[in-house]
Amino acid sequence: MPVISVMKNDNYSPEELDASIAAHFEALGLKSLIKPDMRVTVKPNLLTGRKPDAAVTTHPELIAAIVRWLRGICVSDITIADSPSGIYTAAALKGVYAASGYAKLGGLATLNYDCGYAEVSCDPEFRIRSFNIIDPIRNSDFVINACKLKTHAMTGISAGIKNLFGVIPGLLKPEMHYRNPNHDDFAGMLLELARTVNPGVTVIDAIDCMEGNGPSGGTLKHVGLTMASLDVFSQDWYAATIMGMDPKNVPMLRLAKERKLIDTNITIVGYNAQPCEKPFILPDTKSIDFTGYLPRFMRRGTAAFLDRILRPIPSVDVSKCVGCGKCAESCPRHIINIENKKASISRKNCISCFCCQEMCPAHAINVKRKIKF
Repeated sequence: MPVISVMKNDNYSPEELDASIAAHFEALGLKSLIKPDMRVTVKPNLLTGRKPDAAVTTHPELIAAIVRWLRGICVSDITIADSPSGIYTAAALKGVYAASGYAKLGGLATLNYDCGYAEVSCDPEFRIRSFNIIDPIRNSDFVINACKLKTHAMTGISAGIKNLFGVIPGLLKPEMHYRNPNHDDFAGMLLELARTVNPGVTVIDAIDCMEGNGPSGGTLKHVGLTMASLDVFSQDWYAATIMGMDPKNVPMLRLAKERKLIDTNITIVGYNAQPCEKPFILPDTKSIDFTGYLPRFMRRGTAAFLDRILRPIPSVDVSKCVGCGKCAESCPRHIINIENKKASISRKNCISCFCCQEMCPAHAINVKRKIKF
């Protein structure tokens, strides 16, 4: 039976967060799992360099509270590490740390600048045979997965499971999209990656979240919670319900349930949170249809039919495009060109992964649905 610790946190006050992290980790018995001589890696969501209040990245104050707790139990070897989207270099990491408010954490723990990685073999029963995983995660004795709760254009939600995609180095992420173009295949890959990394605990920053066109182009939604669990899969299921979503409509959660990775007989300790009164606004990739105007009994079947015959594809708003090339850099199929300082997408080979929308700093990528042929 999975245990999920939930605490009410109205803001990112260090005092409140210290108290919440202490309560979370006591409820989960982490003192018995983490020893002072362990190499501990804290893996935040550092998708790209954005200010902490943009709700794109895990808030640095939450990471600071986790590190202070680790220091309090005499852990000395603590590294903060993630591989943001784009190139994985020390210079790129430095820029992301500075923009996301992480530079100040260098006095508490080691900010990772080691851009090495190596191939890690998977369980022989997995479809994926191996993953390339960044060294700080690969060499860690204990991984603390510290994610931001967001909607996501491709996967529906971004929480504990999706956050672990950040252990794949830089521009090898588009390769994983290329190798898993089907959304269920990509979801299955994420589940196998999560089982391979096997984080010791997952902490969810659900204080200021993102709704709409997440993981980077949505809008802020205040939920005011932090959560923690040893079971990343069941906790994501629970987090989806807090967002007002049906977890069975999230491919990676549906597959995780089918594969018996999720136990919905969950024990909640701490704060008795309720689903958001106003559910999270879904990304355009999920919400572009007319089913909301239909009688309730017709909506599910009609939505399923539309998903079979219509394909959401990215479209460039040239009035917003600044020609930075981030979309082209992140495209697994290499079908985006920059012409006259504007992005142009060839739709023929698009796999609807929405990496371009995810990485666009100008929010110039929209989503339209086209008939599948």
